[in-house]
Amino acid sequence: MVADKLRGSTEKIRKKKKIVKKKAKLHRCSIESPSIQVADTDATDSSDRLVPMADESQSMGDFELDDDEDEPGDIELKQRNRNKNAKTIENRFTEGWLEVKRKKVAKALASRFDNTPVGGKKRDYTSSVLWNIKYLSSFKWVHLMEQLQYERAVSAHHMSAEIAQAKRVAAHFEEQVEKGRHLRKLEEKALKANGVWNKFQREIEQRKVLKPKRKKLKSSQAHSAAKDDDVLQMIFAE
Repeated sequence: MVADKLRGSTEKIRKKKKIVKKKAKLHRCSIESPSIQVADTDATDSSDRLVPMADESQSMGDFELDDDEDEPGDIELKQRNRNKNAKTIENRFTEGWLEVKRKKVAKALASRFDNTPVGGKKRDYTSSVLWNIKYLSSFKWVHLMEQLQYERAVSAHHMSAEIAQAKRVAAHFEEQVEKGRHLRKLEEKALKANGVWNKFQREIEQRKVLKPKRKKLKSSQAHSAAKDDDVLQMIFAE
């Protein structure tokens, strides 16, 4: 019995630790420059619904409504480029979009929270950051998804092009290295056989300059200097 109780207590402690770890992971998600876009939807339901940002990150603040509905709607966050050398593993976001079913609520939300502090705990660096919220008229969630898919496709295309270019450069470098090794081996063989290894050097034909402007300038300057010397000699000779 004692062993069973100890096992049960240890399992409870492990479960509590797992829950604490999950909560800590949620708290690590924060926002660096809060820029929220609010858009209304075409839903026929008359109930007001908005996305509480605390569902994604406790440090980003929370939007509250007086209605009884607390269902989270769709949310999209744009993640900034993470620094590989950074010590922290926080997920920081630069943009976010909220979807609201009613246009009236979306406009009220944008006017109410725009240019207001995020809030939260004072020790959080985002507590004094101001929200930048804009209402997007005639902007639907489908448009956002299309734009994000297009941006992802463009970034993937650029990435594939850069990878192909890097592969071509690496292949060319490897080819040149192999050529150098082959020529070195041939040179060693020729020298061992008491032969002469003549290195090939390209002959570059220099083109003649069509208008030597600098030479003309130098000659004109020398001519004027000679004239000045003649004038000085005439003056001092008298």
